[in-house]
Amino acid sequence: MLNCSVGQISAVKILDELILPLVIVAVSRYLSIFIAALVLPFSFSLSLAGGYHSLWFIDFPNKTQAAQANLISWLFVTTVLAAYFGFVVFRSLHFSHEQLHPKHAQKLHSRNMEFLIINQEEAFHQIVSWLAIDLLIFTFLFFDFLNGGLGAAALGYFLGISGALLTLCYVVFDRARKLNA
Repeated sequence: MLNCSVGQISAVKILDELILPLVIVAVSRYLSIFIAALVLPFSFSLSLAGGYHSLWFIDFPNKTQAAQANLISWLFVTTVLAAYFGFVVFRSLHFSHEQLHPKHAQKLHSRNMEFLIINQEEAFHQIVSWLAIDLLIFTFLFFDFLNGGLGAAALGYFLGISGALLTLCYVVFDRARKLNA
């Protein structure tokens, strides 16, 4: 995969990089329910007692509304995953410090966009943390699918996006491996 020395790969750094993606996914999961409740005719209540499958702390009056809310929420979470994880992969592919031409780096600095430039170790930690989030989302999605709370189309949507992102991650890791060889 990525040929980094032991001192450059840090479990603490990966855990640190996991905080923001976990918050983004959790907020998008519940925010989508709140927005859907404004647009669609369903209601829910917040409680610590129960929930619907992987929608903890939210109770619905009937299972049909719960299934609709769960579907909308997972579609929104998958789209958010695609946007953020896709940006991390895009940044790793196109703005890697080790591969960026100095002329392009100078243009980024002159436009105050140097935050896009990322070194190989930072990219590795961010991608590994988003891969862990992807696996966690797949676990919850598959759990909902097996329990009948989610349709096959939503699972297929997630698997398609996830497969594309995993393929791009392979390209990033393979490029880094060739660079270090």
